Amino acid sequence: LDLRGWDIAANRPLTLDGQWEFYPNEWIYNEASGLNTSLPDSSYLSVPGSWGTLASPNHESTFGFGSYRLRILIDPDEDEIYSLRINDISSASELFVNGRSLAKSGQPADQAQQYIAQNVPYNASFMTSSDEIEIVIQAANFHNPYSGGINTSIKFGTQAAVSKETDFSIGTQLSVCLIFLLHAVYTCILYFFGVRQKALFYFNLMLLCGIISILIVDDKIILTWLPINFEWATKFNNWSYLGVAVFLLQYARELVAPQAKIKFFQWYAWFSAAFSVFILFAPAALLLQLDMLNVGTVIIPFLSVPFLAWRAVQRGEPDAIYLFLGMVGYMNNILWSFAKVVGWMNFGYYPVDMVVSIIVFCAYWFRSYLRSSAQTARLAVELQKADKQKDDFLVNTSHELRNPLHGILTIAQTIVDNEDQDRTGSKENMKLLISVGKRMSFLLNDLLDFTRLKENSIRLQPAALPVQTIASGVMDMIRFMVEGKRLRLINGIPDAFPLVAADENRLIQILFNLLHNAVKFTEEGSITISSHEKDGFAYIHITDTGSGMDHDTLLRIFQPYEQGPFGSAGPTSGIGLGLSICRQLVELHGGVLSVVSAPEHGATFTFSLP
Repeated sequence: LDLRGWDIAANRPLTLDGQWEFYPNEWIYNEASGLNTSLPDSSYLSVPGSWGTLASPNHESTFGFGSYRLRILIDPDEDEIYSLRINDISSASELFVNGRSLAKSGQPADQAQQYIAQNVPYNASFMTSSDEIEIVIQAANFHNPYSGGINTSIKFGTQAAVSKETDFSIGTQLSVCLIFLLHAVYTCILYFFGVRQKALFYFNLMLLCGIISILIVDDKIILTWLPINFEWATKFNNWSYLGVAVFLLQYARELVAPQAKIKFFQWYAWFSAAFSVFILFAPAALLLQLDMLNVGTVIIPFLSVPFLAWRAVQRGEPDAIYLFLGMVGYMNNILWSFAKVVGWMNFGYYPVDMVVSIIVFCAYWFRSYLRSSAQTARLAVELQKADKQKDDFLVNTSHELRNPLHGILTIAQTIVDNEDQDRTGSKENMKLLISVGKRMSFLLNDLLDFTRLKENSIRLQPAALPVQTIASGVMDMIRFMVEGKRLRLINGIPDAFPLVAADENRLIQILFNLLHNAVKFTEEGSITISSHEKDGFAYIHITDTGSGMDHDTLLRIFQPYEQGPFGSAGPTSGIGLGLSICRQLVELHGGVLSVVSAPEHGATFTFSLP
């Protein structure tokens, strides 16, 4: 490699990629004799890249040993300090520069029994006054069945340039780990301070596994901090990636499909748990042979989770787009990492997508918090409104029950006081008494039915009924309410109208509530019951000439405790349940209740029955 005329002032390291001399099954240097003067025939080998089966004595596997050699021609400068950065050599290596051993990772040897596997990045610095630098790297691999030799680029340059680039790479990884750790701390605080969501728990574990995976790959920072041997480094590497995958999948499930019992999630969780136990007891050599199984297990969630998040976006779930973008970032990171591990691409640490993913996930949590806060404020307003409705309900209920009861007492007292009253007058009073009592009975039934309808405990007893006859009976019940009004009750249902399939008591309740509602809001004119038949359904119309309703009132008239504009009965008339109960009873019969109205033009309620 001819670097004469090289601009040292550029202060950027060079990547020593290209063809290196390679001596399979040979040590160029040994402790006893130094340089092997009788160098055997060499071949050229591409760096970075696996040596394949070249270093194997029988060319059957990637297991073997050999020496890499590269000569660099430079302008002599005895004051310059040069440096080399070795990142990844499977699975043990020693670096020689100009015949002098400068650094090593593990202990390369020509036999598996003597060699010590260790793959920790290292820097080596040196000075030279010569115009030629000879770099020799002895490497041995008896563990990794897929890759042997120099797997990533070797950087060469001034000590300042190499140190600067190394420090930047390590600093970037530590910065990402710090970001992850901060998020892990606050999610842990949120979880233990009362937000006991499983999603937070899984998110926290995913971050912790992500920190370990960052520290144990690329510059393998944790291996330089702690005395972790090759065996446990391999186990931690497998565990960290598997943990990120498992907890990412569980995190996504809790957010986008918490109630779904998808067998895939259960099978994957059980398989991952069993595989993690297997990792604990399996030797590193076996784990490396099963590396593709680990890669396949890890990559499944990173491919499936974005699909789940996209389905949530399509369903219109709130803020699901943030989850989708975060999942895509994670998937992008794992795919790039996979490409780097298998040697398809060669590049340094790439933190952008991971950081973006975490930021997007945090945006999701903050959006959820803001939405929950807004929902809490809205619920507080609704609670205050419900509390007022409760008070109004008690007042209205007391009023509705007091008036009929007062009428019953008055009629009864009249009968007692007028002992000489003729039997005809007493009979009329008793009929009125019965009508008032029935009205009270219907009011009480409304109160009971409201709860029973919410619990779906009402059972109908349908029969073939003449609706015109039942309508006449209900009109007689409420006729006393029109006394003093210039109001006519008209039953316009023809005698020949077909029978309807309905529960008699419920049909009476529907008609009573609708007619009672019409009488309350009609001062003069008429209330007419009419009908028509179409497509096997009877349509019953209750039309009044009362005050009518505006658009806003029509939108809420069938909601519980809602009432229209006040009629002659005053502001405390009714309890606001009649129309809501009518609609639900009609729907139980298989029909529909609707209304058409305009202010000062009356209203027409229409319901259908089979």
